[in-house]
Amino acid sequence: MAKKQNTDICKFYDVGIIDAATLRGEIDETLWLLTQGSQVIPIKVEDLLYLYSETTILRRRILSFPEYGKKRMDSIVNTLKMYEPSDIRSYQHVIFLIQTSKEHPVSVSELCKLQDITIMFGSTAEIHWGIGIDERLSNEMFFMLVCSKK
Repeated sequence: MAKKQNTDICKFYDVGIIDAATLRGEIDETLWLLTQGSQVIPIKVEDLLYLYSETTILRRRILSFPEYGKKRMDSIVNTLKMYEPSDIRSYQHVIFLIQTSKEHPVSVSELCKLQDITIMFGSTAEIHWGIGIDERLSNEMFFMLVCSKK
């Protein structure tokens, strides 16, 4: 499957597993992405500072794109499952960010689909999430997952 990209937003972007000790810039960028812009349910940067002490961080960024007969969140869930690492249950701190345009906001049924993502992690995982607005998205949805093992 081809990974589509443009200069503003990646269709699928995967940094993969990053070493927090050597890639502080990646953590800075991650914090900025999670907390910038207009947020309906905000994620506060002070709640994320623990990432600087982590040794392993998994980051996934997915922009929904039309799949035949699939909805936005279904596209995101399917993409996450395709690229799910084998040790996903070992990640104990999980952050989700969902962004949509004001014209096409996230729906209750789409929020319910988050359960399909949360069950990928163990029942003891601490999960935080936020919802933001990005008018560049039109009818697409942006989803960012950041998780760590501590």
